[in-house]
Amino acid sequence: GRTPYQWDGTDNGGFCPAGVRSWLPVSADYLNGVNLAEQTARKNSVWNFYRNLLHLRRTTPALIEGDYQAFEMSENVLGFLRQSMTQSILVWLNFEGRARMGRVEAGLPSARRIFSSQEDGAEEQHRERVSLQPFEIWVGLAA
Repeated sequence: GRTPYQWDGTDNGGFCPAGVRSWLPVSADYLNGVNLAEQTARKNSVWNFYRNLLHLRRTTPALIEGDYQAFEMSENVLGFLRQSMTQSILVWLNFEGRARMGRVEAGLPSARRIFSSQEDGAEEQHRERVSLQPFEIWVGLAA
């Protein structure tokens, strides 16, 4: 639904001064971190996740102009390769609420993870299988 924009954690989410009643109600979640000021300040916020994902998309040649080759589209896991003249990117998407394994088909390159929706993962190199957490997005630069 529509609500006034929640700029910060002050009264009315910073949309209008304290004591003023907006014509649409301000959602109460502005007090719980759902406002621009808190989202931009937190490293693992939804705002920063999309900001980083868009930066990756805009600065990665294979994601801009690369050819698309799907290699797994089953059991709520999608895997694909984007390949340009200068680089190859492997992408895995787990659409399920439980951990899954993605299988890399023969002939596809191994990849080092460069982006993930999981904040605590270390950079990993994968050859035949990719371990995906629930609803994880995994992007790897092919070797």
